[in-house]
Amino acid sequence: LDLIMPEMDGFEFLKICKDDPSLQNIPIVVLTGRDLPEEIKRVKALGARECLVKHKVRPSNLLESIKMIL
Repeated sequence: LDLIMPEMDGFEFLKICKDDPSLQNIPIVVLTGRDLPEEIKRVKALGARECLVKHKVRPSNLLESIKMIL
């Protein structure tokens, strides 16, 4: 999930998922370009399993990182 989207931001999407019993158990990983501690904390509080920062994750290791999180 990206945090910056055209119609609805990732925070709003996470809140919808958290509030909907049929979506609550779907694991969500956020991949963002912004390394802002307050946003990472908010993402996790809204139920994301993890928040990965794009410049800290190598493309070759992305799949492995997601497997470890899920």
